[in-house]
Amino acid sequence: MRDLSGSDPILQDLVDHRLETPTAEYKSWVSLADQKARAKIARHLCALANSGGGHLVFGFDDDGTPSEPHPEDLSGYSHDSLNSIVERYLDPVFHVAVHAVTAGSGRTYPVVRVPSHGAQPICSKRDGPHDKGEKPGIRGGVHYLRVPGPQSVPIDTPERWREVIHRCVVAERDTLLSSIGRLFEQPTQTAPTRDLYAMLDRLLADWAGIDASHWPANHTANRVAFGFRFTRGDGLAVGEITLPQLQKAIREASIKVAGEIDLGLPPFASGSHLKRRPTVEVFDGSEGFTCAEAGTKPDDTPALWQITTDGRGGDVNVFSEDSKHLQAYAQRDRPGRWPIGSKLSPFFQVQQVAQRLVFVRELANAFRDATDCELVVDYAGLASRKLEEPGPDRQVARFYGAGRGARRSPTSIPIELLSGDLASVAAALLAPILRLFDGFDVDADYVRHQLDLGG
Repeated sequence: MRDLSGSDPILQDLVDHRLETPTAEYKSWVSLADQKARAKIARHLCALANSGGGHLVFGFDDDGTPSEPHPEDLSGYSHDSLNSIVERYLDPVFHVAVHAVTAGSGRTYPVVRVPSHGAQPICSKRDGPHDKGEKPGIRGGVHYLRVPGPQSVPIDTPERWREVIHRCVVAERDTLLSSIGRLFEQPTQTAPTRDLYAMLDRLLADWAGIDASHWPANHTANRVAFGFRFTRGDGLAVGEITLPQLQKAIREASIKVAGEIDLGLPPFASGSHLKRRPTVEVFDGSEGFTCAEAGTKPDDTPALWQITTDGRGGDVNVFSEDSKHLQAYAQRDRPGRWPIGSKLSPFFQVQQVAQRLVFVRELANAFRDATDCELVVDYAGLASRKLEEPGPDRQVARFYGAGRGARRSPTSIPIELLSGDLASVAAALLAPILRLFDGFDVDADYVRHQLDLGG
């Protein structure tokens, strides 16, 4: 929980002066490990969201007096605990923020900030547990609303639906108008915040520690890294999601990539064997997953990816152009044509960057408050390479050689651009890299053509 004592007057008032309003719900101390209590909390979260947002405050009895005894440990009221309740009982899933607020008495209370619903009202998706003859804390298939009392009740009359429907229409209108306008924005070549670069630098440091001695080329000197960070605009961090939500989003996004751009194993994928199984780590205070594949056989491709619950991530890979398999294919008619470490295929680079952008586009759905995205590609090992395609049917007009070995290319975009004009985003990232090869330049039309060839 983040301590906001004194910095937010609304939160301070909630713990210093009980507010008798439908947008505030007070609960005595409960164990969020208790399933019946979780169901009741879910009902209140649903009702607050459908009422335009509000706050849930723990540690107060019905008469407004502080609940006793006051627990010494408040770790049970964490972001993960509250958001796991949302994920289990409510749809669509939204993110709540939990803050620690110290009252004038010196005692600290967890205050849950609940956002408003969007274009779709929040509905419960299952009954809460209950004993025979007992009323469950929440009923499946019900929309709840806050009413004077205050209390959380089903929306069962036209009058109660009126304000909810109005907010839905306004949210849909605002989202549609904003999305249409942002579709016409272009990627900007601005430096991402230090948060993204810090993530990328850590990723590259971990990459250097992988034993990939089986790979034909030195994996630390010949590699490409990709990084992303979701923001709420002006570089502000998005709200964190839970690890289960992140794991599900990663899996679904990876599957989506495989269906759109199939190059074999999609980026950010994992498998059943140990070396391809994600593990949990902490990155600058945020939890996340990391997955490394070093491999042992000549055709095992080294790879490493990391993604955090606060919307940062990236991966590092060797150049597929350096694989023994591709070398054998390229040299089937012309022995010696494709020395390891000497080629870069524009076609492969377009496909692989586009794969990652599709992944980011899909992953963004899990971060409901994300409006923008910082992106970066980082290449090393270019100086000894020339642009060339391995197949005889796809050739670069002449040999373009790189005069510089490495380059980092960033861009910042509105999320909508990944759906409206992914080719422009890919071109913005790749063009500075490929220009190192004697000025070889690419634009969105070139990217679209390469994607069509791969389709």
